Amino acid sequence: MLELLIELGNRHEEVYLDNLRDQGKSVVELDEFGGTDKAIKAMRQGVDVIAQASFVLRPWRGRTDFLFKVNRPSELGDWSYEVADTKLSQAAKATAVLPFCL
Repeated sequence: MLELLIELGNRHEEVYLDNLRDQGKSVVELDEFGGTDKAIKAMRQGVDVIAQASFVLRPWRGRTDFLFKVNRPSELGDWSYEVADTKLSQAAKATAVLPFCL
């Protein structure tokens, strides 16, 4: 059952990314946990969507499903990023909300 849920979740994210690309958004997919430098590089370039960005700042580490570029100035330029998460569930669970709080 766990393998099926993982497969469905991965397919869901792939379809979502394809939809974003079809809308003309620039998308960077990162696959290496701990690739903080790659995530920051993509953010500085102003990519519209960053998938699977991970950040490590000891003792903390985290991984986002997506970072979306928004029109809010930051140290990056005239833009910044907001975290977005994709879930198959219709209701939020406490364990899914906790990473956003951190």
